[in-house]
Amino acid sequence: MVTQSVIIAADELRTLIKEEVINALAQLEFNTQQNQTPKFYSRKEVITMLKISPNTLTNWAKNDTLKPHYIGGRCLYKEEDIDSAMIKM
Repeated sequence: MVTQSVIIAADELRTLIKEEVINALAQLEFNTQQNQTPKFYSRKEVITMLKISPNTLTNWAKNDTLKPHYIGGRCLYKEEDIDSAMIKM
């Protein structure tokens, strides 16, 4: 095994560290922004995913077990709402 030493000026080391920190923070911000976009499912997808009948989903919407969101005239269900409803049951 060969050991090598590298000599680097303090200013150059600060610059390299600063660049790496900036890159890491930018990547973290990008990942955080991606995770903040909510995922929505259609009625059909929820019925299939949860293996329930359309009537059950309608009843859950009526009694606020699983609240639908109407976006662009479509009835959609937020993934986090589905998860929360399943935990409560």
